[in-house]
Amino acid sequence: SFLWRRMIKIEGLPIIRTKIMIPALRRRMVHRPHLIEQIEKGLPQGFVLVSAPPGFGKTTLVADWASQASIPVIWLSLDSQDNDLTVINRYLLNLLENRFTSIQPLLAEFIPDGNEEHVFRSLEVALINACSEAESDLAVVLDDYHLVQNPQIHEGLQFLLEHMPPHLKIILITRKDPPFPLSRLRANNQVCELRAADLIFTHKEAAEFLSETMQLHLNESQVGQILRRTEGWITGLQ
Repeated sequence: SFLWRRMIKIEGLPIIRTKIMIPALRRRMVHRPHLIEQIEKGLPQGFVLVSAPPGFGKTTLVADWASQASIPVIWLSLDSQDNDLTVINRYLLNLLENRFTSIQPLLAEFIPDGNEEHVFRSLEVALINACSEAESDLAVVLDDYHLVQNPQIHEGLQFLLEHMPPHLKIILITRKDPPFPLSRLRANNQVCELRAADLIFTHKEAAEFLSETMQLHLNESQVGQILRRTEGWITGLQ
């Protein structure tokens, strides 16, 4: 453990625990079982992309799925500082350490030269190999991926998708599509997509939101009028 920590040079960098916690669900939220079912059905494809502008309930939906998922879920809420490979390497190493008890022999196969990009790739390969030998599935959720601007991180995630082991599932939450070859992933049936058109509230969901979450007493006509004006946009309803 000391050897590869010294090689990676990340011993002193802290983990912000709130960034790796599944977000808490608000009381009286609207549960959306048909969308949770879509996520579940998309997991065998390996990559679930939840992409829509702000205010469509992306994080809430995936957090609701994660709270009842039948497989372990690793969550990372990204921010602008996570464009630094040193920081990303620290969280990736934390994932490997905590999830795979036999990871040290795998990591010992790699002797990075101190270059953070090489370390990043080595840790990715270690994750791929560990998941290839795993007996059960693991989901990794990356929230707010639109804040990632570092092309090396984009390339690293593409590398992961190209060599996706059968037991690893990636769920990416973003306000805009990542710079990946999505058309190729679609053609190969390697991506499940949930977009704004999928995330808008139905009439029933809007009525439940306005009644239970917002504590308003409205008739069906009023609910319908608000729904038409907002086009089902959740923040618009709020």
